[in-house]
Amino acid sequence: DGIRDIGVTGVQTCALPISSTYGNSEALEYIMGIDIDASGTIYATGMFNGAATVSFGNATASLSAAGPQNTCILQVGGTGTLGWAKQFTSTFLNAGLGINVMPSGRLAVRGFLHTNQTDFDPGPGTAYGQPKGLSDGYLAVLEGDGTYVWSTVFGTSAEDGPGGLAVDASGAIYLAGHFGANYNGKTIDLDPGAGVASFTSAGDGDVYVVKLTAAGGYVWGQRVGGTGLDQSVAARLTPQGNLLIAGMFRNTV
Repeated sequence: DGIRDIGVTGVQTCALPISSTYGNSEALEYIMGIDIDASGTIYATGMFNGAATVSFGNATASLSAAGPQNTCILQVGGTGTLGWAKQFTSTFLNAGLGINVMPSGRLAVRGFLHTNQTDFDPGPGTAYGQPKGLSDGYLAVLEGDGTYVWSTVFGTSAEDGPGGLAVDASGAIYLAGHFGANYNGKTIDLDPGAGVASFTSAGDGDVYVVKLTAAGGYVWGQRVGGTGLDQSVAARLTPQGNLLIAGMFRNTV
């Protein structure tokens, strides 16, 4: 029903349509990330604006963005049954860009938030994250039923965002992103806790990589980049446990 609707389609299942309106206009909806657990249950994340209805046969769920664009997170059974639909709420912009099912069954959702704070608790509670600049990356962990567990925001006073995410067999999380875009010498703290793990960009924007425990504790961080603009877009662990990061760079790295 919107300008662009989103769907999740599987073999011998039907599509998951999401439609929304924004004021008196048609709205935009996107799915940006998807993962599947061992039972075949599908989890997806993306973005929507306005008042959205997730419809699947006789099952529906309603979402309502508090700003121009909010994150949606969906669960769909392997046979096409709508489980639930949740959102991260902000009076301005946020969006889910990727989702990973962890060995525990929890969900690691990554995305960005812009300008205003975001409530990462889809339930009746609140868990606010505040961007440090115009745009920052976020990481939020939910239970398999969408219940809030923990969240954190990574960023500087410049423009920052997430790239790829990988999870190992212990549940440890590896998050790649970029920071300090189009600004020289911006510093990011990669420790979500009380400690400090500072890294400063060498040029117009660098890549960061951080390893966290399943509970969100800091393990280690790294910076990669040269004098140009560098960004990461994907992360994957090899069977040997090595971490692969894919992205782009300018000049020399």
